[in-house]
Amino acid sequence: MFESKTIDEMEIGDKASSVITLKAEHIDSFAQATGDFNPIHIDEDYASKSIFEKRVVHGVLMTGIISGILGTKLPGLGTIAREMDAKFSRPVFI
Repeated sequence: MFESKTIDEMEIGDKASSVITLKAEHIDSFAQATGDFNPIHIDEDYASKSIFEKRVVHGVLMTGIISGILGTKLPGLGTIAREMDAKFSRPVFI
């Protein structure tokens, strides 16, 4: 099911990826779970008048997806993300 690497098995250049289709339900559930009801994320009318012109996925949801890759793919099972530094250079849309 999952492939894991130990720290000794990892090499510079190792990669992992994931393909996820984010839907409005994901963003709405994330807002419910976190209390982040910023209208740029949950209100289509508000977002349509913003510089993005449509709803934007929460940045922290995106870092959560990275955490999922770390804990299941590379390095793999048992990995805990202790620190992340994220720069959001472009929005992610539903």
